[in-house]
This record gives sequence, structure tokens and C-alpha cells, in this order.
Amino acid sequence: MGLADRAVLASLNVPRGMTALQVADAPDDAEWKRAAASLDTRKPITMPRNRKPGAGSLEFKRLADVPRETVHWLWPGRLAYGKLNVIFGRKGDGKSFATLAIAKAITTAERLPDDVRGVPPPPPADVLFICFEDGLGDTLRPRMEDLGIDLHRVHVLSAAKNDRGEDTAFGPDYIPKIEEYLAGNDTIKLVVIDPIMAILSGVDVHRDNEVRSALQPLVEIAQRRNVAVVVVAHTRKNKGGDPLEALAGSVAFVNLARSVLFVGRDPNDGERRVLTRVAGNLAADSSAVAFRITSGDDGRAMFAWEGTTDVEAWEMLDATNPKRSTKIASAMGWLKDRLAGGPVLQSIIQAEGDSYGFKTKTLREALARIGGKSEKSAAFGGPWEWSA
Repeated sequence: MGLADRAVLASLNVPRGMTALQVADAPDDAEWKRAAASLDTRKPITMPRNRKPGAGSLEFKRLADVPRETVHWLWPGRLAYGKLNVIFGRKGDGKSFATLAIAKAITTAERLPDDVRGVPPPPPADVLFICFEDGLGDTLRPRMEDLGIDLHRVHVLSAAKNDRGEDTAFGPDYIPKIEEYLAGNDTIKLVVIDPIMAILSGVDVHRDNEVRSALQPLVEIAQRRNVAVVVVAHTRKNKGGDPLEALAGSVAFVNLARSVLFVGRDPNDGERRVLTRVAGNLAADSSAVAFRITSGDDGRAMFAWEGTTDVEAWEMLDATNPKRSTKIASAMGWLKDRLAGGPVLQSIIQAEGDSYGFKTKTLREALARIGGKSEKSAAFGGPWEWSA
């Protein structure tokens, strides 16, 4: 079979390895039959190994021709419509309860705390919950009912089926089905997936490229349907320090999301929970918000917002790792004293810090926590200096 013959069959998407006779016998494709009519070989159709699809095309435009768009907020500075948002925290610290409280505000047209827009909340809207760890009848419904959520406005995933109608795991291939449901229910304004790892069956969640490929459809669904997609994630075990390093899995979870919120326990009051933004590029930093989860006399769960607080994510994470917390606190105290007289060369700080047992990473984190700076000296090309 000549190269020209192979090219013709390839253009018709004839499967690799099929013989010309099989192509001619194809019952439902007249083009295949005509293409194979002049071929008398029964050898499998093979394409040159170096044949690759074309790169397609690139489109460019001047930025002045791109319309300016306004970001619309479900919760100003924290959760945006048309975007992927992440809420993460340790197991049992209240991140799932926080999503329920947000759902209550949406379904009952209530204002969320620290919403300073000065306008009435929007009309009630629907929410979609895709939950894998909590039973619908024994956990999710009772919690929502007790919190006062309008259940008629709550949609839930009840099962995932394969093409034979059998129950199956929810993998990345099912993500487009979410958009199909949203298309028929345009009153839904919030989609919660709890936990996100449950829909990433077969994905290596520590590989950036795999996570990006799996989650990109969610990003696009949020944009096309103009809904706030919130995915719930866990932290790594015994992880203190940088909150973003505590998020389990690939850094792609952070990079794809437009807002990342952390939920933890107030280190000064273990029964008080705090929700704070740790990453986001669509708005200025927003205040942390506190809440409590308690049980009523009848055993029902009760949720109450408590307003803003100055507790930070690293404080809550350090509270779970006392040894590291003590090390950072010591480094912060030492740095404050060392920089009290003015800027000091970074190399000197690192050398002196090492003599006290402080690693460079610890010193950098301590510098950030005391509000210090690392800058090049005034002289052009000068060395780096640290200042408080």
C-alpha cells in the first residue's frame, strides 16, 4: 500500500491496523468503501511512525480589542462567580459546615458576613452538592435542615452510572455531565464538590500536569455557566508553616483556583473556627471570619457566624505542630532584635541564624511573619538586605 493510499485512509480516520478488506466491508461508511475499492491488499493499514497531527493555529489580538469584564462575587473577596474556588482544612475543623452555611445564605437570600457591598442580597438561588463522604439521608439532609437551608433549592448527585446502568466511581470523564445538568437548571449558582479528590479517580494528584488536565473542564464549566464552583480539599498531615504548602496534592489546585480559603481552629479557642483567604488575585485581601459549630439540647448541629477576626492561617497550622511553632516563634524574636538597628545583609543574617540553629527557610518565614522585607540595597546591583 502506497503512502498516498495511507494518507487517504488516514484522512477518513480509518482505525490503525484495519485491513483494506475490513474497510471495504464496513457496513455504514460509504466513504470508507470507495477509498478501499482500488486496494487489493489484505495487509493491515499502517501509517508512518513519524506522522503527527498539525499544530493548528494561533490567534492574536491587541489587548485594546478585548472587552473589559467585571468580576461578580458570591461573597466579596472570597468566592467569585465564573471561577474555581478552593476551601481546604484539616478533617473535622468545619470546612464542609462552612460550605453549608454559604449554601444557606444563597438559598434563603441572606447576607454573608463582612459583605460590605451596601446593596440587598440577590434573590434566592439553587445550589448543587456533589458529596462523597457524607450520606445524603443520614448526614447531608439533617445538617442542611437543621441549619435552615431551603431543601427545595438543593440539588445533589445521587449516583454515578456506567453505560450499562451500573453504579460506578465518579471519574474525570463524568465532569462534563455536571455542565449538562447545569444547562437544564440555570437557577443553580453554587456547585460544591466535597472532597475534590473523590472525582479524580485514576489521576496522580501530585502531578501538576495531570491535575490541570482533570480540573480544567471544571474551570471552563464555571466560566461558561457563570457559577461559583467550590471544591473542598484536605491538608497534609502535621503540616505547619506556609498554608499553601499544607494543601494536599499538586500546586495546580492553587494555581487553577482564583480564590483559596483555609478553615481551621482558633489557636486561642479550640471551639472557634476561622475561615480566611490564603490566595487569590481578583481582589484585595479580605478579613478572616470566625464561626462556631455547637450542638443544641436536642443534639442538632448549630452554626453561627461570629464576625471578622485577625487570626491568620499560619497560626492555626502551627497550633497543630507545637515543635515547629516554637522554632518559628524563636526565629521571629531573634530577627526582631537583630533588625532593630536597621537593615542587615542577608548573608550575615543567614550565617548568624545558622549558628543559632535557624534554617534559611525558617528565617524567611519568620521575616514574613514580622512584616519584614528582603530587598536589594540602594546601590545598583548591590547585595540583598533584610529589614524589619
